[in-house]
Amino acid sequence: MLKDTSLNNSDRYVDEQKELHKKLTEYYDKRYGHEFSILFQKFWNSEILTLCPLSNESKVIDFGCGTGILFHDCSKHYNSIVGFDLSYDMITKASRTIPQVKGCVVGDGSCLPFADDSTDLVICRSALHHLPHLDKTLLEIKRILKINGVFVLSEPSNDNFFIWLSRFMMYRVSSRFDERDVAFVTTELVQRLEQSGFSVEFVKRFGFLSYLFCGFPDHFPLMVYVPFSDQVARLLILLDKLLVRVPILRNQSFHVIIKMARNIDPGN
Repeated sequence: MLKDTSLNNSDRYVDEQKELHKKLTEYYDKRYGHEFSILFQKFWNSEILTLCPLSNESKVIDFGCGTGILFHDCSKHYNSIVGFDLSYDMITKASRTIPQVKGCVVGDGSCLPFADDSTDLVICRSALHHLPHLDKTLLEIKRILKINGVFVLSEPSNDNFFIWLSRFMMYRVSSRFDERDVAFVTTELVQRLEQSGFSVEFVKRFGFLSYLFCGFPDHFPLMVYVPFSDQVARLLILLDKLLVRVPILRNQSFHVIIKMARNIDPGN
């Protein structure tokens, strides 16, 4: 099932994001088509899913699902998954024959087409930084979550100056980014989440060497030419698992993964 519930939104930024991701769809095949990249994506998914309540009966929204990179790994744990994304072109490719994926919905994240208190878990893998109305979207995610429902996100972090500078330059040089997209400083993101009514339960750093070399071969294709690249990817993933345990170095990650619960509204 593919349902389009996009609003007639005049927001120019939203329209430009649709056009950008329409162009990016072809690059995602390249990004996810190499064995070393597949290994990394599975590692990334596993780091997210370890923070999720693994109940088969949970109703799950994959917010910003793109081409469905989370679907296969999610389907190992959940029987009811719905993909949601702004881009019709990407989500069309995500509509695959995985029985646990009950449908895909195209729409604007600031006005979600789901009922109040209808969802047990929302997973958002690297989508919030594309949104022009973040606070409104967070309130919408809170609205559709059941009381004590769980929201797990993975987002680019700009806690390190050199990472911030590299992103700043890349976003302005590459046509595959919108220069208005910005990564978050983790403390500021946590504050905005809490102000939106979420209780932050766990913050985990993610993304070091394997993220840089294996995550985006459509941008940085070095690993494509490295002999035994899948074995090298496994080594880089192992190093990332070690780096995240080093107190000083772990705060230099490219990403941060956050688990939170919906607070009980006053009066409930």
